[in-house]
Amino acid sequence: MLTQTDLEAGRRFEDDIAYGGHDLDDHRPLRAGGNIVAHSVPPLYGIPYRACYSRNVPNLLLAGRLISATHLAHSSTRLMRTGGAIGQAMGIAASLCVRHGCAPRAVYERHLEALQRALLEADGTILARPKSAEGDLARQATASASSELRFNDQEPGEMVPLIAPVGILLWDWAPTLDGLELYLSSQSAQPEPLTVRLLRAKRDRTWKSMEEYEAFGRNDLRDQAFAQLASFEATVPPKHDGWFRIALPEAVTIGAKDSTSDDDRLLICIDGGAALSWALARDRMPIAEAVEHSHMQPEWHQIGAMFTMRLSPAPKLGEASNAINGFYRRFSTGPTNMWMSNPAGGLPQELVLTWETPQTIDEVHLVLDNLCRLRHENPWENATRVAPHLIKAYELLWRQAWRGDGDAWKRLVQEEHNHHRFRQHSFPAVTTDRLCLRVLAVHGGLEGARVYSVRVPAKTSR
Repeated sequence: MLTQTDLEAGRRFEDDIAYGGHDLDDHRPLRAGGNIVAHSVPPLYGIPYRACYSRNVPNLLLAGRLISATHLAHSSTRLMRTGGAIGQAMGIAASLCVRHGCAPRAVYERHLEALQRALLEADGTILARPKSAEGDLARQATASASSELRFNDQEPGEMVPLIAPVGILLWDWAPTLDGLELYLSSQSAQPEPLTVRLLRAKRDRTWKSMEEYEAFGRNDLRDQAFAQLASFEATVPPKHDGWFRIALPEAVTIGAKDSTSDDDRLLICIDGGAALSWALARDRMPIAEAVEHSHMQPEWHQIGAMFTMRLSPAPKLGEASNAINGFYRRFSTGPTNMWMSNPAGGLPQELVLTWETPQTIDEVHLVLDNLCRLRHENPWENATRVAPHLIKAYELLWRQAWRGDGDAWKRLVQEEHNHHRFRQHSFPAVTTDRLCLRVLAVHGGLEGARVYSVRVPAKTSR
């Protein structure tokens, strides 16, 4: 039975089959009319299969608002889309019961892996759980692309004088930081001191009160919301203009990012003087945001831009390898878990899978990006049919370079009016060492290609 404590702790279970994250709001019936009392906003939490079948009716599965949950836990799990996710899993569980001639409890005891695997294959979601590599030929390939959006590929633009502490807020990072570079300019004829600090958001309590959430949302920028991990002093040479590497005395252990949480953030901030300027990046990054510290209050403010920063190692962003890492969606702002072409390169763009030896294939599964970060960006909130960054037109191509056909790509699939995130394409079997997804257009017309996953099921695994 799910409890308020499970939800507020963001608990995950070995038998998760769905997830939730809505606030715990108690709808209380009163004689003079009902009212709603909101208790807390939990992090994303898992919903276990064991809460979805009866303890004393052997052949009864439960979904939606019927699952086992306490009164306050139910106030979060009762949401329609959460219930729909549970229903998808229960449909698969029922099919396993029929196939194996067993009761729902036996699915947990003997067929749990099959349930979760089938759910993931059907585009269901289990928090931070990738699809299995078994039977997926794409996971045996090398992925490359005509262009990639990479974090360290930043071009300097307008210079901003350091009249206040400024920094970069990150929603993804490598567990260890070995070095960083900033594009700085100094107007001084003397060496100028610079202080660099690494701060990470505190998460002593995973849930938020409604008052906290209404005031700060998922991005609390008060000083008290962060704990300092490290601080370094550097000296910028006179009249310096260009990339400046901060010499770290030793690598800094940050720890792994919670891939399901926007509350988990890293802040890299610098404090210098007005003689120093830091270049803004010409293009913004999906997992980073520039901030400036208030002159009057102990808090930071987002400034709608991105400062130039190179990190070693760089966080993953839009590399082609993301499309075959087993993940098929993002759970928070970062990590992105998708291939993203550089929007500056326009379209078409190509993602290519290459095998060392030829493979016989007759099916390809694609997961494209239609997820919106904010509620008001969703199509049903603004009377549009699809997200503007969803891929509209694409081709699947193959070639027989291993037989001497050179660069002659042959078309397997052509799609001109896609409106879906999850596509399964079947075709007469071909034997090839290369598969190409060529993205021709997106619905908004301005975005680059964004692809979460390319999966190529092996014929023997079906």
